Amino acid sequence: MGEGLRYMGTSTVVRDIDFITSLLDGKDALINFYGLSYGSAIGQYLVNMLPERVGHVVIDGVLDAVSWSTVPSYKWERTFLVYTDDVYKLFMSECAKAGPSQCALAMSANESGEDILARVEDFVNNLYYEPLPVPNATAPGILTNGRARVYILNALISPTSWPDAAHDIAQALAGNGTAMLNADNEGLQETKDLERSAVSCNDARPFAPPTPEQVIDEQLYDQAHVSRFSLATVTSEPDAGCQFWPVTPPERFQGPWNRTLKNPMLIISNTLDPATPLTSGQRAQERQGNDSARLLIQDGPGHTSIALPSLCKSKAVRAYFVNDTLPAVGTVCPVDASPFPNATATTQTMSQADRDLLESLIHLTNAIFG
Repeated sequence: MGEGLRYMGTSTVVRDIDFITSLLDGKDALINFYGLSYGSAIGQYLVNMLPERVGHVVIDGVLDAVSWSTVPSYKWERTFLVYTDDVYKLFMSECAKAGPSQCALAMSANESGEDILARVEDFVNNLYYEPLPVPNATAPGILTNGRARVYILNALISPTSWPDAAHDIAQALAGNGTAMLNADNEGLQETKDLERSAVSCNDARPFAPPTPEQVIDEQLYDQAHVSRFSLATVTSEPDAGCQFWPVTPPERFQGPWNRTLKNPMLIISNTLDPATPLTSGQRAQERQGNDSARLLIQDGPGHTSIALPSLCKSKAVRAYFVNDTLPAVGTVCPVDASPFPNATATTQTMSQADRDLLESLIHLTNAIFG
């Protein structure tokens, strides 16, 4: 596997950031950092390993670094998927509001999100007993219940993908699962190797191998009580098996996670993030304390605040980086776009500066989420 494998953990990444910053900006220079998703774990490691080096640090879409580093991965879904099903329900309710002209899953202008959800769930659940043959996929196969769940779970990450996802799901309901299976096959290419395990397992505190019964009992509980997408997460995010990881990293940071920082960090969480819930951002802020961290909440769905543009959030981030201003305690920023954009929506009431900023934010969302 090579000597380099043991250096793939987050603690080593922080040491690299330290070295690069010192090389470019000088010894003991303050570190500026913006971390999205797993990058939020890097940010939490960074500020607690090097609290005296913190300049401007933002973490966005917060992964709970304590769970990441101390809890076996088969137990993660209980705290990571807190709002996943709520995002799914919002997808369907937004589809109903948009109507048949904008959402392919809507069959009439007066049906509810619950109606659309029930129709989609009937289809997905039936795939458990009658998988859908997909002969025209890039890699022909069958659309199973599990693969349909993985497809929908991935769509929840990016609300701007919901119109296309609705079209793909509607095609599958009509008997053509090509688009859904093609998307799933492309996603599998990202998890075919052990590059993610090299990070999560180097970070994980060693633990005794759980019994098969322990793992299954946990997963069945999560599936029944936390999220219908729990098993889809297990099969699509390859973090299991760290009890068998063959190397030991040179450094494995395990805390403390409440260091007093030279400068306060900014934490951003969405109200409905399907992968890194608001509760994780709240825990990170509580651990760091009010003098070292400020939490800004973006009132919208999707994974990280980049998922939908918000002028309020973006101006707060700009103020933090430019003049060290933190948003007021309790700040909640609205989003300025809908997953199903209305063709008649207008930005004419905005200033030209706000219109330009919103256009840039939309470009950023598209660049990251496609």
